[in-house]
Amino acid sequence: MLSLLLLAASPFQDPDVHYHEQVAYYPIKADSWDALLEVVRRRPGKGNKAWAQTAWNASYKVAFASDQRRCWISAMEVTLKVTISLPRWLDTPKALKPRWEAFYEHIHRHEYRHRQHVIDMIKALRSRAMALPPGPDCGAIKAGYLRIKTELEQKREQQDTKLDEQDRLWQISEQQQATD
Repeated sequence: MLSLLLLAASPFQDPDVHYHEQVAYYPIKADSWDALLEVVRRRPGKGNKAWAQTAWNASYKVAFASDQRRCWISAMEVTLKVTISLPRWLDTPKALKPRWEAFYEHIHRHEYRHRQHVIDMIKALRSRAMALPPGPDCGAIKAGYLRIKTELEQKREQQDTKLDEQDRLWQISEQQQATD
């Protein structure tokens, strides 16, 4: 699998968010559209029938400060690592090149929408966590932070599920066209 580390500008304008993105390409060899579909169906992985995948891992460092009467979040640092795995059709037949390029562009946009869901979640978490008003004790502030984090993670998961379902229907339609 070919990997490429992107040195593109971070989508975060925040020095406390450390962002790393990697794009990996897996090769596909096929001489027809039907053969292409079969290669992807048989691709190793967790029942992998997906054309591409966006994986991410975030680590959070939250610092609390307190005085005799209250506690607050004084700092929050996030490290976000995103890996996007995309197909690369080697030796695409000339007659299928335009169709493949359009199909690939759709897959690419899809994965970058997953990436954007994660970025939006991290931005919202930082913003909302740092805006939490001081509380009577650090346990209450930590509980508030965890509630926000859970809410935003669930929202991102719902967005990803909805996106995958919409595109699953699109892919089924595309695959049926290939066999018609």
